[in-house]
This record gives sequence, structure tokens and C-alpha cells, in this order.
Amino acid sequence: MEKNKAIDRVTSLYQHLVPASIEQYLTLFSQGYDFFSLEIKEQSFRIALTDKLLGLLKDESKIPTGLNKNDIAFLLACLCPFKEGLSVLEKEAFETFSSLADIGYIDASYWLSLCYIKGLGTPVDQKKALDYLQSAAKQGYAIAEFSLGCFYEKGGIIKQDYQTAFKWFSLASQKGLMEAECELGECYSSGLGTEKDLKKSYEYYKKASDSGYAPAQFEMAYFCFFGLNEMRDVAKASDYLLLSANQGYAPAQFMLGKFYADGYGLVKNNDEAFKWFLLAAKQGYPLAMNAVGDCYFYGRGVSKDCKEAYSWHLKASQKGLPEAMTTLGDNFYYGGGVNKDYEKAFSFYLLASQQGYTLAQVNLAKCYFNGTGTKQDYLKALEYYQLAADKDNLVALYSLANMYLLGKGIKKDEVKGEKWLRRVAMLGYKEAIDELENIEGVPYKTYLNK
Repeated sequence: MEKNKAIDRVTSLYQHLVPASIEQYLTLFSQGYDFFSLEIKEQSFRIALTDKLLGLLKDESKIPTGLNKNDIAFLLACLCPFKEGLSVLEKEAFETFSSLADIGYIDASYWLSLCYIKGLGTPVDQKKALDYLQSAAKQGYAIAEFSLGCFYEKGGIIKQDYQTAFKWFSLASQKGLMEAECELGECYSSGLGTEKDLKKSYEYYKKASDSGYAPAQFEMAYFCFFGLNEMRDVAKASDYLLLSANQGYAPAQFMLGKFYADGYGLVKNNDEAFKWFLLAAKQGYPLAMNAVGDCYFYGRGVSKDCKEAYSWHLKASQKGLPEAMTTLGDNFYYGGGVNKDYEKAFSFYLLASQQGYTLAQVNLAKCYFNGTGTKQDYLKALEYYQLAADKDNLVALYSLANMYLLGKGIKKDEVKGEKWLRRVAMLGYKEAIDELENIEGVPYKTYLNK
């Protein structure tokens, strides 16, 4: 490797392309296209490209015009089959990146930061990772600018700073990096590092979407569905979802499934809904995994299979999804596809409740109140009913009213009990309406205006 010699390569093109041949790949790279922008769809192409690069290193006279042996070595290192360990190949790739960074190869500095962050070919070192990332960003490498913005946005290795994150996203966006354009859309949408501006948010999402960026297409669907920048257009939202979903973007695949399941902008079709849910679920998307479980449980778009339903709900639960935990709790509580087991039901409700999931809090309170799956504890029941009632859950509000009326877990107070009943009756809860009519002896409409 040449030492202490300045590198003249300038990466300046970030439009995503799929080269049709190895020759085209090398030509595009020589023209300044970024490694990440040149998509490799097939493993066979990756293998053939690796063989070609190895051959060029052995016979440098065949290196195409516009490239040199440093470029070839860099590409070979990028193609290394990293598996987050310290294999011989990873160490060799790391050493290549290190040598190239020493002579000013900016792209290699970014890759060194990745190696230090993930421990690829070298032990993890967050300080060195940040140093190399900042070096590449300050030299104008758009991928590094975007990544540094993400670090400032999330915090952790570096102090969270939304304004600085916005600055780096803006710099990367000016170079045409669609990931940065999409992130600026989020900044303007949420007011992170800048004033909230839905018009600008739409413009950046639209720009990234027009470049074919799947996450931005998904955000455009959101804008169209809720009419955040123009008239609400559900059909247009479904079109954007389809564009994003066809690129394999799991959130879009899940939402497209929802559109088919509920008939939003599309003809209701349970078979299509299940297809898209399953595609997203296979990528490990928790909401989709839960939806696939629901489809199997109720036989929507697929033959009813409680065993498969349980399997998918459990997978979603293990991903931390409280909705799935609550569903599993219900299954064990009522014997839905599994044998009744109140203790297991209680444990799933507890897990979901710890994440603040309202339905689980109500069910957990019910378990404590009745002593189902756990020791009876009125104070605990009161605690969880109160948590759910604070979010206007009707069952929780009604249950609190009756705890006051009956004096269980709390000092009996009929005045407060009736006050809670009126509150939940005003929200249209039938049981509360019926109970108030029995207590007061007057029709529902009479006290509705009190």
C-alpha cells in the first residue's frame, strides 16, 4: 500500500443505482459514486466482483482508467463478509481501511468508524469511532455527515444536540443524500433542531420519495392519509405505501396490510392483508408479527390455526410488543387456543402493564381485584385501575366508581362513586348509564346535562 501519498478520489454522487455489469460498477465508482449507492442485488454478483478485484490487484496494468490500486483495495475491504467478530478477513479489511485513512482516503475513515463502533476486525472503541466519523464528516463525506447527525440526534456516544444534528443532516442533504433529506423531513415534522414546519417537512419527504427512498415514501403515505399538507387523499396514500412496500420496507408492508384489512383506499381483501403482514413479520417487524398471529387466530386470509397464532404472538411478545403480551394474557385467561392458565395470564398482563399499555393495566387490575392468577390485593387493583382511568379507559373508570361505591380497596364514598359513574356515563358507557338510572331513578338524558 502506498504510504503518505494524498488521495485524489472525491465521492460526490449518492444516487442509488443497480449496476448491470461489473464493468459498469467499476466505471460508476470511478466517476465518484459512493459504495453504498451502488446496490448489489445478487450474491453471485458480489462473488464475481470480488474475484475481479482480486485479479486486478494481481495485475495492476488491467485496472480501469480512473481507478488505482487503492480504490481496488478499498472496494475489496468493503466487500468483506463482516460478521461482527475478529476473523482473519475482518482484520485484513480493518488494516486496509486504516492504511487508506492514513493517506487521506476519506471513505476509508468512515469505514474505520464503523469497524470501531461494531468491533469489526478490531476491539470496540467508541472514542476512535467518533474521531474517524468526525474526520470524514468534516471533509465533506455525505454518509459521514448523515451518520454524525444521527449520533447527535440519538445521543449516547456524544451529547444529544438536535440543532447540531439538523446542521449535519442539512449538509448531507445538500449533496443529494436521500437519507438525509428524509431525516430533515422528520426534523421539520417534529420540530427537532428547527421550528416545526409541515410544509418544509413535506418538501423534504417528497424529494427523498421521488428519489425512490422507501422510508420517505412511507412518510408521504402518512401525509396523504391525514391530509397534513394538502387535501386528504387515501388512495394516494395507498399508492405511496405500495411503492415503499415493494422495496421491502417492513413498516410500509405492515401498513399496506392494514389498508387491505380495513379497506382504506383499497378494496378490502383479507388474503392481500395477510400476504403483506407476513412479508413484514418475516423481517421481524413486531406489529406485523402480532397481526399475523391475529390472522391465524381468527382465520382471516389464512386457515384458522391457533398453534400458529400462539407462535406468532409469542414472537411479537419476545420483541417487546405489549399488544402481543396482552393477547397472550387473554388467551391464557379465557383458554383461547391454549389451556387456561391464570398465572401465565397474570404474568403476561404484568409485562405489558410495565410498558404502560392500558388494556393490560385494566386486565391486571381485574386479576388483583378477583385474586385470579395472583393473591387478591384491592390496593394493587386500585393502583392499576387508576393508571388506566387516567387515560380515560371506560372499564377502568367504571371499576373505580364501583370500588368507591363498595368500599373495596378504598374508603367507601358513595358521593365520589356516583361522580365517577357520571363521568364514565358521559362517555357513553352503558353499564354506568344503567347503574346511574337505578341509583337516581331518572332517565339517562336527565343527568346527562347536569
